[in-house]
Amino acid sequence: MVLKRLRADWREDTEKAVGGMKSEEALQGMDRRAWRWLFFGDSTVMRLFSYSRLANDLVSQGGRRVQLLHGDRFICDTRESRRCANQHIFGLTTARVWSPPRFELGEGPIKFGLTHPHCQDCSGCHSLFLLCRPRRQSTERFSPAEAQVSYGGYLSIEYARDVEMQSEESTTTQENIASFLARSFNSPALLSAWKPPVCIVSAGNHDVAIPHMRLSQYVENVKWYLLLLLQQCYHILWLTNTAPASNNFSQKVEQTQNWDMAVRMMLQNSTELRKKTSVIDVFEASRVWRHADNVHMDEEWYRRLGGWWMSLIQRLQVKTKAN
Repeated sequence: MVLKRLRADWREDTEKAVGGMKSEEALQGMDRRAWRWLFFGDSTVMRLFSYSRLANDLVSQGGRRVQLLHGDRFICDTRESRRCANQHIFGLTTARVWSPPRFELGEGPIKFGLTHPHCQDCSGCHSLFLLCRPRRQSTERFSPAEAQVSYGGYLSIEYARDVEMQSEESTTTQENIASFLARSFNSPALLSAWKPPVCIVSAGNHDVAIPHMRLSQYVENVKWYLLLLLQQCYHILWLTNTAPASNNFSQKVEQTQNWDMAVRMMLQNSTELRKKTSVIDVFEASRVWRHADNVHMDEEWYRRLGGWWMSLIQRLQVKTKAN
């Protein structure tokens, strides 16, 4: 079974995962067709993506590789969002009537996005991803050996459930992103060359501040969110939150750990999710690492963790070409 119940604990040693498992063994058995990699989350995931090599390798260099090897079949462009009114970069029509969040369902936003419809709470969490499409309509299919190119990006989703990006199709960001992936990232032409993306997903730092938020509601929202993505992702890697630096803010150390444990239990008990979802646990490693503030680590943390991801991707590509 691909990645069956993997529970990896990332440590400072970027060659290791849980129990001495090497990074390339973490995805052993997965189809060797080159993958797309998408990161979903708040500013902590944005920093992981932008402070490390991930943004350059999966977006800038990814586009160059597709152009070089498959430019006759595919054309790609870089999409980047701003704080407000981002529906167009996902091919969505902005909702004419904006619906406020329902706090009783654990929905965000709760700050800037609450008073500014179609905006995010986070001021600098800009999605950045490579979007490819066929140059012409064709029934031609690729063999796995022809698609040895990886690309991807970061999609800014701050909560497990929110109404920041609303369209005529749906009121929630999560449903709109899932719809975008189905239409544009997993079109039949693209799936003839690549598998669906591997999705690295995180949430919780913003959810904890939603008024009257309960742990049970948060876990229910995470399950709903991941089930939406499950239909569009080849595999989901749930990235736990890093440990807060203190208990002086909404995000507290013991609470963060308890919320992470509750999500892990849900994943283990979910028949739908446990076969295609794994956990990368960074909580313990982050407790003894330098913080930039209460929820963010220093730049070196994100560079090293991003380097681990790129090492994994590159090793798998080498194995693909060798096979």
